Amino acid sequence: MLHEKELHVFSNYSQMNINSISYYEINHNDISDVVKIHLRSFSGFFLSELGIKNLEIFYKSLLLDKKTVFIGCKQHNQLLGFLVANEFSAGLYKRIFIKKFLFFLPHLLIRFIKKPSLLFRMITSYNSSSKILTPNNCVASLLSICIDPKQSGKGIGKELISQLDIRLKDRNISSYFLTTDAKNNDYVNQFYIKQNFCQYSQYLQGSRLMNVYIKSLQ
Repeated sequence: MLHEKELHVFSNYSQMNINSISYYEINHNDISDVVKIHLRSFSGFFLSELGIKNLEIFYKSLLLDKKTVFIGCKQHNQLLGFLVANEFSAGLYKRIFIKKFLFFLPHLLIRFIKKPSLLFRMITSYNSSSKILTPNNCVASLLSICIDPKQSGKGIGKELISQLDIRLKDRNISSYFLTTDAKNNDYVNQFYIKQNFCQYSQYLQGSRLMNVYIKSLQ
């Protein structure tokens, strides 16, 4: 996520093509497709419940953050999946919300009126972020990796992780973390373990038990 620049071919990383699949830096024009894939992949999750407009504001805000890494995967000009990470994730969501408060506000109010429980879920999610236990020097975070359900099994997730590792190393990041559900989520947990992530801790997000994984890049 390097501002709003179309970096399909860029200086530090050659565009990768595997069976016509390319990995590149997401740009502003991709956000609509990013949101569509997010909604297809994470139906019922908190961010999805906030609706299309809030998701668009959220991902556009991440894209403009200089510490964000936003990688997309395309084939025949169709977005198949994406990954978003940030070098310094502590307080990231709070910073985005404060900075874009007036943009979020009308759309959030509509969602809260339609579904009041979303406000409670938002507060729970915000409060639980302080419970995430990681090593002191591990501040970078994989925020989301999302593959179009129709494109599963092609190794896209594995390659997106590899692309992220390259970019974070280039930014002198020595490790990063992620969180995911501990229960009823065996496939995802095993995927991260196979990508050399190690479980470091657990915490509760409301009633959800979450695993915290760390990956060393040294």
